[in-house]
Amino acid sequence: EWAFLADDDSFVITSQLTATLSRYDPSKPHYLGYAFLAAPHLEGVIKGKRQPKFANGGAGLALSRAGMAQVLPHLAACEHAYKWNWPGDVRTAQCLLDAGVQLTWVRSFHSESPPTILEKAK
Repeated sequence: EWAFLADDDSFVITSQLTATLSRYDPSKPHYLGYAFLAAPHLEGVIKGKRQPKFANGGAGLALSRAGMAQVLPHLAACEHAYKWNWPGDVRTAQCLLDAGVQLTWVRSFHSESPPTILEKAK
């Protein structure tokens, strides 16, 4: 029903992830994650191309079955169009945006380690 992608140093609490995903219908196109804007140094690498809001790979991103089906016809064109942009999470966002799959910011996806989050909450 869902694909979940994360960086190799991400920490996932699977019960929390399962509970979060259960609030969304996988038969509808969903792209879920912790919303970031690309760093200024990535802006305008190709004139007229803007960096999209994207789900940070460190926090992980979830893509519903319907979202995957919607982006599938765009993959070959996206691979060609966005090969200049090295961050995989940003390229993923660019392709999903081309396919009409919008990012939903899920605040239970965090881009920092659990101890850091707990320390900031004090």
